[in-house]
Amino acid sequence: MYIKPPIVDTYIVSSGPTSPKRCYYDEQLLIGAHKGKYYRTLLIFDMSSLPQCLPIVNVQMKLYLSLCELAADTKIEVYQVISKYNPKKISWRRHPLIAECPVDVIELKGKPGMAVAFRLTSLAANWYSGAEANFGVLIRVSDETSGGRAGFCSREWDDARCWPVLEVHYAQPDKPGCEPTLDVREDFLATNEYTYSSALDVLIFNYTYELHNSGDFPVEASLQLSLNGHDWSDNVPPQIIPPNGIEVLMPDTITRYARLQFRTLEPEHTSPIQVYIQGRKG
Repeated sequence: MYIKPPIVDTYIVSSGPTSPKRCYYDEQLLIGAHKGKYYRTLLIFDMSSLPQCLPIVNVQMKLYLSLCELAADTKIEVYQVISKYNPKKISWRRHPLIAECPVDVIELKGKPGMAVAFRLTSLAANWYSGAEANFGVLIRVSDETSGGRAGFCSREWDDARCWPVLEVHYAQPDKPGCEPTLDVREDFLATNEYTYSSALDVLIFNYTYELHNSGDFPVEASLQLSLNGHDWSDNVPPQIIPPNGIEVLMPDTITRYARLQFRTLEPEHTSPIQVYIQGRKG
């Protein structure tokens, strides 16, 4: 299910005459630093349209780049907002409270028009269940003193296809004679640096990860598990998938979240892979 557009998207500026109302209606959402000013973006998505009692499996927030003046591989952080605020009056001085640790950290790679995805599975599941108040998220550059800024298309952007979107994937709800199932596919380009598939809430499932290496170089992969979606450990020793090979990984422990960690074994080599996750209620 796609939740689009957000009910709130705006940004705050550290100094200068920029008014909160102007930021609220701007067609871009800014982060980073420019000419001595710092920028941070705020978004809220309304999840109340989701039916009750759905098994939430995976949630991603996708934003489309409209501007990118940041150095390659700049780290971007997304934080849970934990206090109320008025989006038309919010400012750097009236900065909302945020959680101590980021929900997700990514390395920004891309150019205007490309999508950037943040993984919000555990946080969004708590919003959905009512375990956490939904005041949205804040996005910022990890090192704001490094200079450079980036912009994302807001809901004021002319092309609605580029508006911020929350992608919510859930297992089919229980129906008489029909058990919930898990059926997810993700495509990646593996590099020599560790990459991770989306964190999935797999608590109710018996499931497998099937990794297809369709490239020309071997890929190392391991199944990782977590109780909270933040702290991860390898569940099985790393497996080597040869070029054009397939490997199936199965957990031997029951826990709430799972993901795949993988990389190529040779520097400067890449390999396209496909990850299939399938499961049925245990």
